[in-house]
Amino acid sequence: SSDLLQRPLDVCCERKQAMRRTLLYRLNLVWHVVLVVAIDNGIGLTPPRGWRSWNAFDCTQNKTIITQAHMRAQMIAVVDKSRTVDGKPTSLTDLGFGWISMDDGWQQCNCSVRQDLDPSLPKCDGNLCFGGHCSWHDKFGMPVVRADRFPDMRDLVDYGHSLGLKVGT
Repeated sequence: SSDLLQRPLDVCCERKQAMRRTLLYRLNLVWHVVLVVAIDNGIGLTPPRGWRSWNAFDCTQNKTIITQAHMRAQMIAVVDKSRTVDGKPTSLTDLGFGWISMDDGWQQCNCSVRQDLDPSLPKCDGNLCFGGHCSWHDKFGMPVVRADRFPDMRDLVDYGHSLGLKVGT
């Protein structure tokens, strides 16, 4: 007799679980349809791909300080077709890696995550860099480039563009 009393409760619970599963399935389906519509604009079909200087260069070790010459060499390496894919000479740009960018060490300031300090500038605690206390921009909002490392930033960017790269900082 206890089986008879328990049985309607089990059926009830099974129906609730089935309804929950159906509801979750439908919500999941609607969510995915909304996502597909949201990205159906041609933007963001692939993640940004390219080369960034952060892990390759340092700001404090003389052998690994990033310079204009280093960046030109990296640009050449990205478009170099000495690699083969399926027997065909292929560059990283052929594979969609068209960005090359400098992370830290190009700017003239004491506001560097790696604390690349310039004694001729006011000292800036790394924690203040992003609160407007320190800046690598002049009073007109233009970036101030370390001329000792990057004597002609415009030339470097133009060179990257001539190779078909997108260049950034």
